Amino acid sequence: MRWLIAGLLISSSLAGGCRAGDLHDGFDSGSADRTVWSFSRFVGGYPSRQVQPLFPGSGGTAGAISIVTTDADGGNDCPLEEMPAGGCQRAELQVAKSAALPYGADSWYAFSFRIRGQVAVSGSHRTVIGQWKGPGNDSPFVAQRYDDGIFHITVETANGRCLVATDRNNVAEVLQAQGLLASLDASDDRVREQAVALMRGKIGQQRQAEVLTGVLPANVPLPAPLPGRELEDRRSGENRAADYLQGLAFLSAPENYLGCRLVRIEPVSNRPLPTPKEAWVDMVYHIRGSHHDPSGRAVGALLEVWADGRKIVRVSGDFGTRPPIDPQADPGTQYVKLGLYRLRQPGTLSVDLDEFSQASDLAGLWLEHMHSLETP
Repeated sequence: MRWLIAGLLISSSLAGGCRAGDLHDGFDSGSADRTVWSFSRFVGGYPSRQVQPLFPGSGGTAGAISIVTTDADGGNDCPLEEMPAGGCQRAELQVAKSAALPYGADSWYAFSFRIRGQVAVSGSHRTVIGQWKGPGNDSPFVAQRYDDGIFHITVETANGRCLVATDRNNVAEVLQAQGLLASLDASDDRVREQAVALMRGKIGQQRQAEVLTGVLPANVPLPAPLPGRELEDRRSGENRAADYLQGLAFLSAPENYLGCRLVRIEPVSNRPLPTPKEAWVDMVYHIRGSHHDPSGRAVGALLEVWADGRKIVRVSGDFGTRPPIDPQADPGTQYVKLGLYRLRQPGTLSVDLDEFSQASDLAGLWLEHMHSLETP
């Protein structure tokens, strides 16, 4: 059985072995390893002008690569609904199918990245810079995003998308706003319309209390002043909630963030993510998608994120694809794509990548040139 095999392989890896799918590409030559990556998301395949050498790399490495989109670039596999907006720009490395890790097993990923160039700072332009997909996923169940130049991480549930980490300093306010959105009835068109209007700042202060009362369930408490700010924060609960929601105006497709009730978000000391703009950031992800074990028992998902060695957040709950209960069924694989996938925008934007590795456990990652990790 696939799950039993996966479990044995994980045990072997923890004991010092290595399973199929563990890999490392340091990009030291300024190019990507053809045996590791698929290049189908680059216009014209590979070699491509969208993948450029970069010397030196991060942390003193010999080299790295830069994934670049310019005004003239389009993208392969752009959804039809994006065509009225001018299409998309897509340039992504995808781990080859032969190297993809089994979905539902504990999987670890590490890489360094940096963003350079032009990005719209308003308008909520969707910019995905990393995504993990499982079997049958349309949207990634874990994603790195850079909408309006704000680095953030999301997970996708059956009921909605959840914002779980951001490089904004007001992490506590952002997560309280996500909690308010989670309480809303995403199936009610009026609620969705009013919530998005609040997030976009289109509801005047005089009407905020009325609108919030109309969309929030009666049992949802309004946010209180943050600890230590009780004396200076004189806003009403309604105005405070509206301000918190407006802090999410950078999100593309904000209606997708309503109704996200299936996860538990545990930030570490409300730490923000470091900004990758013009500066290298070391990322480590521990990911396990929702699945069933061989007995048919539902097993929840898990996401842990470290940035520059510091633990940022732990997320648990029900996100990802839950394969069939049949223990004989192949759970399939999950795969990661890194680079750029965004609605068409002017200007040149680059995502620089270095020191990618994936493994079945933390010990299998290649972390020699990265920040030391806090204890997992």
